[in-house]
Amino acid sequence: MISDYKLPQNPDPTAQPRGVMPFTVDEKAVKVGLPKSQNVVTTFWDNSDYYPYGMLIPERSWSSADYRYGYNTQEKSLEIDANGNHTTAEFWEYDARRAGRWNRDPKPIIGISEYATFLSNPIRWNDINGDEVVVEGGVKEGFEGPETPDAVNTKRTIEIMKKSEAGNKVMTDLENSKNVYTINNDKSKEGSVAQYDARTNEVNLNGLLNGITDFKNKEDIQALQAFSHELFHAYQDEMGNGDKVSISNEVEAYAFGAAVIIDVYSPWGKLNPKHSDNEKYNNLFNSFIEGQNYNNKNFIKLQKDFKKLSIYNQDGTYNNFPLGKKESQTLQYLFPIVPKK
Repeated sequence: MISDYKLPQNPDPTAQPRGVMPFTVDEKAVKVGLPKSQNVVTTFWDNSDYYPYGMLIPERSWSSADYRYGYNTQEKSLEIDANGNHTTAEFWEYDARRAGRWNRDPKPIIGISEYATFLSNPIRWNDINGDEVVVEGGVKEGFEGPETPDAVNTKRTIEIMKKSEAGNKVMTDLENSKNVYTINNDKSKEGSVAQYDARTNEVNLNGLLNGITDFKNKEDIQALQAFSHELFHAYQDEMGNGDKVSISNEVEAYAFGAAVIIDVYSPWGKLNPKHSDNEKYNNLFNSFIEGQNYNNKNFIKLQKDFKKLSIYNQDGTYNNFPLGKKESQTLQYLFPIVPKK
């Protein structure tokens, strides 16, 4: 999951939907046992337990006839189902008995059925309006975050990345994860670089996406490649392969970033075969990421040549990194990362 999730707060039961009450009461006002001078009267409007996707559990549910709201905080359509298993919202009619919407998703996500609900995970996600799951305070595909410039630029970058098959798969898996991954584009300090922090599951972009325009110029495309690279480190963590800094993890991330750019902007993303003395490495790198089948021999060779031949290590940044794993199960899972057009 990208960013944090909080249930909406609705303090007034007569005007707003309420959540589940953890006890059963009769349909009447109940006096709370406080000292006489402090006695108050509380009215309980709803006590409902649900199966996954929102069908009521009959033996464990009760609701006042005056209370209009049901599962997912939406208004019940009692003329369609008198038991309250059908709700309506701005963008859908939702039938909890079959866990389906009547209409196609107005904001479809590639790789997910247009009739699917809650990203197929009703335990984690909430969909208030019937068009996109709700996460407060963050950025994700298919829902709104705070409309700050950082949030807008991050969301636009995600949308472009998901135009590639590999990018879409990685982002969708992270969105559906039980883990929480945060994307932060704030520039925390001068001179800092984009990086993934495995301790906090945070992709710190440090202003990388500031100034993004239309993703048609060199600077925007390079920012997209760097964003894809750092997001892939989060994906390595999700796949159980991101706990150690290594050359293999860096080669994977560079390969993924290049693959996203080639898939969206071909031939952007390729290393220049004639670049200085790195022609041998660049040809091997391009051959690896454009292969239609994973080649473990080439992956091992890429790691061995990375320190001495890659343009990414001309300043010696990775000289102290260990080689890491002998095969890339993460990239194998994504191959071909650049499908044939």
